[in-house]
Amino acid sequence: KEINLRILGLSPGTKNEEVIVPLLAQASLDAWKYRMSRFDISSHRLPTSEWILLLTGAMITIVSSFFYYLECKTSQNILTFLTSFIIASSLYAILMFSEPYKGDFRVSQKPFEITKAIIDGSYFSQESLE
Repeated sequence: KEINLRILGLSPGTKNEEVIVPLLAQASLDAWKYRMSRFDISSHRLPTSEWILLLTGAMITIVSSFFYYLECKTSQNILTFLTSFIIASSLYAILMFSEPYKGDFRVSQKPFEITKAIIDGSYFSQESLE
C-alpha cells in the first residue's frame, strides 16, 4: 500500500518519466494483487468434505489391494505396503501444499520485499551490494 502511494505521489519531470510512472504504478498494483492472492490462498484450507473424499479413496485403494491374490504372502505384503506408502506420501504433499505460509513448503516474502526495496531505491545502494 505504501509503495502505491509513493508511486502515485511521483510527479514526472521529463517525457521519459511520464511514460515510466504509469508502468511503475501498474507493476506495483500487480505486485499487490499477487500478494493479496497469495494471502487469500493461505487463508483457505482444503474443505472437510475433500479430506473425507481423499481419505475414503485411500482406504478403498488399500483395502482393494488385499483382494488381489499372490501366492507369495511376502510379495503381497510388499505391494500393499508400497501402495499405502504412495497414498500416504500423496496425502502428506496435499497437506503441506494446502497451507502455503506454514511448514516446510512455505512461500517466501522475499520477492515482495525486493520489489519494495527496488521502489524505495535502497536495493541497488552500496549497502545491499556488500
